[in-house]
Order: sequence, then C-alpha cells, then structure tokens
Amino acid sequence: MKNEELVSIYDVYDYLFLESRHSKFWIQYHKEVGFDIELCETFGIFFKSPFLVQPNFSLTKEWDDFVVNLLKTKIERFKEDNSLFLIESQYRTEFLLKYLKENSRKLKIDKINDLIIDCWVSTEFPSMQREMWNEIFGYFTQNTSHLNDLPSGLFEIFRGGDAYGRSWTMCKRKAIWFAKRFCQEGDECQINMREVTREDVLFFTNSRGEKEVVLKDFSQPKTHQSKIAA
Repeated sequence: MKNEELVSIYDVYDYLFLESRHSKFWIQYHKEVGFDIELCETFGIFFKSPFLVQPNFSLTKEWDDFVVNLLKTKIERFKEDNSLFLIESQYRTEFLLKYLKENSRKLKIDKINDLIIDCWVSTEFPSMQREMWNEIFGYFTQNTSHLNDLPSGLFEIFRGGDAYGRSWTMCKRKAIWFAKRFCQEGDECQINMREVTREDVLFFTNSRGEKEVVLKDFSQPKTHQSKIAA
C-alpha cells in the first residue's frame, strides 16, 4: 500500500494488521501496548505509541521493517532495566499505572518506588492527572531514605501559583520562578507558604535541583499567600 492511496485511518490499520509481513507483531503490540493513528495534512500518517511517536509514518516495507525493529529494541531494553525514559513523555504516566497494575507483585519495592519517582519528576503538570497519580501513589512504599534530607519538626515549604497540589519546594526562590513562569509582565503572581512535618510528606527529591517536597495528597490547606509582580 502506498501513502497516496490511503483514504482513511481504517486503511492504515488494515495494512498493519493484514498486509504487513509484521502483522502478527502489530496485532500483539496493539493489544498489549496500544497505539493511535492520525492522518493530518502536515504530517501525513502520524503514529503515536508509548514506545514511539513518529510523524511521516510511511507504509512501505522499508519503513515497516525499520519501525518494527526499533520498537522491538526499545521493548527489550525496557524489559532489561525498566527505564521509563524509553517511554514517550505523553504516555508515561498512563503507561506506568498500567505497568504497575500488571507487574507490581513481581517487582521489588525499591524498583516500584524508583519507577514512580522517575515518572513524577519527568511529568510537567502532574496536577492535571490527579486521579491517576492518586492511584499510582497507592503502589508507593515510603521508607526513611525518602525523608532523610528533610528537617525534623516543622519546616516551611513553598509553591508558586495555586496551593492545590502535591509538589512544593523548600526553596522560596524556586517557587517564585514557578509562579512567574506563565505570568505576563505586570501581572501579580501568587506564592504560597505552609508549614509541614515529615508526617505530611510522601517523599523528597532534589533530582532536578528543585528541593521538591511531594506531599501525601492533593490537599488545599490553609496557607500564607503573598503576591509578587511578574
């Protein structure tokens, strides 16, 4: 099948599932991992999948071979080290939840925790997926190593923007940066401060240099708010 002959998305699926010499692979991959096909004027066939997002997806034997081999390689690498950075960012959170549901009993606790933290720090707006993250954090097992870098007793944490989120920081300067990130010049930006103890915290990470404190829930507690100019 040539690209110019395509008239609908159904033609693409027919090619992958019926005409391709890798049809068994495509059927199994679609069943276990899933993918979406989009047809648009700019990119032609746009292939979207947890292991590969590919514009200009050309339905030729050469492209078919190349993409199938690439997917197989990524899948094997993931089986070896479970690195979530092999998963396309737009699919990472959903993929992790599905993966934990299917494999959590076979994984060590430390591996599960590492997968969750890796996914969290690579997610740009986790508050947009609150229900999914609530479910993912149900697989998280807290231990003291996640809290060792935190002060004992009450300590201050900060958050730019609204107060409704798990992700806070111990660095007020970083909270100010987040508050200003999407503000226009002359706007007022909101900074939130609250006091917590280790009992309120799920884990602490400084992997991005943000001194990030991740709270146990998406609560919106009483906070001290201040305004700054963008």
